Amino acid sequence: MHLSSLERYEIQAEAFRRMTGHLAPGKDAAAGTYDEAANRTEIYARWAELHGECVYAVLDAVDYVLRTAEDDEADDVVALDAAQRDAERSAERDAEMRADAFGEKP
Repeated sequence: MHLSSLERYEIQAEAFRRMTGHLAPGKDAAAGTYDEAANRTEIYARWAELHGECVYAVLDAVDYVLRTAEDDEADDVVALDAAQRDAERSAERDAEMRADAFGEKP
């Protein structure tokens, strides 16, 4: 299992809330429960500047630990498919070059 982009954002947002008491940009609070005078975007940017590297490292570590054999197999299939497509394109280019060089039809 890989963490989705949404899961990664939700984890970042919760870490930000726990560390600062502020909701992350893009998170909605119930009406009247949050002081909107606080500029969450600036606060979040500063927090990310100070702590982002650590947060991203933890997210990557969690993603790595949660990987399953199925994920590895799926990644292998994707890599094999890409290699096959590359080999086919290379063969097509070679055939075109031979055709150009020798006046043959590919």
